[in-house]
Amino acid sequence: MQASPLERISRPVLERVLKKLSSAPQVDRQSVDDLLSRVPGVGLKPYAHHEDRTLLLVLTQPDCRHCRSMQAFLSRLREDLSFPVLFLPIGGQPSSLACYTREGATLAPEHREEVRGWLAAATTWLQTASRSQAPYVPTFVWITDGEAHRSTLTRTELAVLASYLNARVHALAAQTAQDTPALEGSASAALQESAS
Repeated sequence: MQASPLERISRPVLERVLKKLSSAPQVDRQSVDDLLSRVPGVGLKPYAHHEDRTLLLVLTQPDCRHCRSMQAFLSRLREDLSFPVLFLPIGGQPSSLACYTREGATLAPEHREEVRGWLAAATTWLQTASRSQAPYVPTFVWITDGEAHRSTLTRTELAVLASYLNARVHALAAQTAQDTPALEGSASAALQESAS
């Protein structure tokens, strides 16, 4: 049986990573929701505007070797993740444009302009959030507890973040499960009361 990525992390390294994650810059949640609601051809609107949604966005560029490496790493973790991970290619390269096109299909000119507009908006968003004209990719944006944070991450840091987000999802699910019987009890009590 293979050890999980967290089991191989020493306590001092884990403490350093947790400190980095807890001090990661906060991103305006409304701007993240607006960005998600504008992704062309993909139904991401359900991911926006949910206070209790836990979500990991990976802003990436298809030609970036490090982006591909991190995507492969996350893909290996995917079956253990209890939250959605969305890879959002950005930038003006033809390879980014191709990510929003079905394989073998050609975009109609109006859709091509929509995708180019999205790529420009997403790139500008990342530049603004990073306060850099040349932001580093991949950039990770995680949403939990109604807040959004962003950072660049190493594999170790990403493994810790994924574990933290999983723990948040499980804690919320346990809280919801604990609250549900009380709600059902009050609903049935209210129904009985109204029937009498």
